[in-house]
Amino acid sequence: MEKKILELSCLSTKKFFVFDLDGVLINSTEMGFVKINQILSYLGLENVSEEFLRPHWGKRLSELYGLVCDEVGANDEQRQEVLDLEPIISADLPYEFSRELFESLTNLRLFGFYIGLITSRTDNSLKLIAKQVGLNLEIFDQLQTVNHFYHHKPDGRVFGPFINWAAARKISPIEMVYIGDTIENDYAATQDCDPKLDFIGVVSGATTGSEFLNAGIPPCRIVEFAHLPSFLHHIIRQKVEA
Repeated sequence: MEKKILELSCLSTKKFFVFDLDGVLINSTEMGFVKINQILSYLGLENVSEEFLRPHWGKRLSELYGLVCDEVGANDEQRQEVLDLEPIISADLPYEFSRELFESLTNLRLFGFYIGLITSRTDNSLKLIAKQVGLNLEIFDQLQTVNHFYHHKPDGRVFGPFINWAAARKISPIEMVYIGDTIENDYAATQDCDPKLDFIGVVSGATTGSEFLNAGIPPCRIVEFAHLPSFLHHIIRQKVEA
């Protein structure tokens, strides 16, 4: 227990916390799996399994749906219909951004941490879901969608603008940490980055705690989605008590 507390206290020395959106700040993973099959069913196409989707979760929406359409043998017309239906179906899903998580992000900033957001969503998709769940995007010091940069996860260069932004404030990569929910895209991107970034894995449906452990992520860097607010508040307390 003392070792875990010590390892977790190291996070209080970080200065810049960068978050993924889906599966981290918004628990959208399971609903996302359902949404995809709702769209496929509406078009008379076969459903895909969660086992098929999980390795691709976190990819850009166009890339993810392209893989789905390949899997079910969709024709060109159906491929376009899938993309057209996606925002319509998404608008009716009960996504939530919890008050507890909002308070933890606010408190991170209050106690001198910077916070950022990297998402595989487009500008328009991010604005729509932010409005849908009541997430004020101005809370983030730095924000990046797929429209902002030509490198995307799992390419480690996706963090380039954040590293440059941090460097201008005398924050080194070792003082940064990325919080994501997948191994194949989020964790892989931190390991592909030069230098590598610290990583916290959030268990929300895309990746299990055991899978994070098997990938080499320490237990103190793995957190259940529901426990993320208290996890962040513990980091703040460690900084205050240091």
